[in-house]
Amino acid sequence: MSIKNKNVPAPDAIILHANYAVFAPGKILHIGQVQSRMLLWCKSGKGIITLNGETFPFSAGNFLFTPWNHIIRYAADKKAPFLLAGIHIVPELKECGNINYTIYHRERNDLAEYRKRHDIDIPELPSVFSGSLFLIPALEALAEYTVAWFEQYPRAEFMARNLAAALLYELIRAQEKQSGFSEIIPHHLKTILIFIENNIENNIEMPILAKLANGSRSTVFRLFRKHLDCTPGYWILKRKMERARELLKKTDLRVGEIGEKISINDPYYFSKLFKKFTGLSAREYRNERLFIK
Repeated sequence: MSIKNKNVPAPDAIILHANYAVFAPGKILHIGQVQSRMLLWCKSGKGIITLNGETFPFSAGNFLFTPWNHIIRYAADKKAPFLLAGIHIVPELKECGNINYTIYHRERNDLAEYRKRHDIDIPELPSVFSGSLFLIPALEALAEYTVAWFEQYPRAEFMARNLAAALLYELIRAQEKQSGFSEIIPHHLKTILIFIENNIENNIEMPILAKLANGSRSTVFRLFRKHLDCTPGYWILKRKMERARELLKKTDLRVGEIGEKISINDPYYFSKLFKKFTGLSAREYRNERLFIK
């Protein structure tokens, strides 16, 4: 049973779809009249998102929260196509039970199921909201968990509703801080973070980061300490482990091969790092992922 709190902005919201999408190089996809509000983010690669006629360059870490009935065009880069993730939220579906976990791409007033779904005004959120997801750790972790949860069967309705409420809550918190992001997070740090995401499978050397920061090694450390409360090395390892989790989930590569894929060639060191960051060994993580599918 879901816990409905009338103080939340959309007490009858529900998640009806969540997934990852891998794009081929240069792939263009146009979808019209999507009947949901969607949290869309880029995990790797790059491309262009056009939302209701407005263009957004999209690379690792970028996110968009879209309005209801949106028209969206995806254009993947020809050399480094993006890997995207998306969560579709219907702001109001009051009737419980027998949930149809599908999203319509046009108005379907001929369907009783569609007529039960409604958009509602959420004053705390703008119609279009964009930002850098990896600068909002709570929202990023929740969003990743939500996609993983959606892959499980059967789906519990109370989770679909509570996760929708939690995502909207975190989006509102992020929006409250968004106006200060451009001042709080320096341009040079954003450039470094995007570079790390786009090169996470390679060895990332400090002199390159210092050059991106237009400063020295100490400049880079100061930026990370002040704004992310960690060292550059810790951040890079954390993102490498996130990439390893994706590879464990989506490929049949052996554990040692996955370590090599992210430029950690010592299998013992890779295994030790993976357990430190996830609490599970790589094999345990893969077995758990296979089990919950």
